[in-house]
Amino acid sequence: MSAGSAWAQRIDGDFALIDDVAGPNPDGNQATVEIDGREFGVAGEVSGVGTSGDQCRILYNTDEPTNASANDKNGKVSQGKFTTLTFVVVPGAGSATTAFPDGALNVAPEKCKANASVNAALGKGKVNVNCTGENIYSGFSADQLNSYIAAFQDRKDVKINVNQTGSKGTLKITLNQK
Repeated sequence: MSAGSAWAQRIDGDFALIDDVAGPNPDGNQATVEIDGREFGVAGEVSGVGTSGDQCRILYNTDEPTNASANDKNGKVSQGKFTTLTFVVVPGAGSATTAFPDGALNVAPEKCKANASVNAALGKGKVNVNCTGENIYSGFSADQLNSYIAAFQDRKDVKINVNQTGSKGTLKITLNQK
């Protein structure tokens, strides 16, 4: 059996997921799970409104998963440690918050796991991102960090925790499309 015909017997493509509670952007939670031939990955974005109307976005990506599998109905992608994060803030009118230099802050946390699964037959999927380390929020100003905390403080799908000095923290993102 050739490789091409083996792939024809399993799900194949990019699967868009939108969280059932948060919905799509501008204040939402969405991701794409890639199961495409030999290429697997997961990329997503959460966004919210922070202090003074600041638009706060967190993007995550893992295009070199440590584990991946697929069959004719389901696919799974996971990265046990190395998932990259990108933070983008667009300050609201009159906000004390400034944008990040170069427009975005790219971070490779010490430990950042991403797990995604899709059931193509049922149109369901789930993504979990769990990051910890001293370098997640170290590039933030106090105003930027406060705006991000405000943007996601009342949401169940995004959890930001930072120690008193701002030097160590966690980030958890959950997406469920049922």
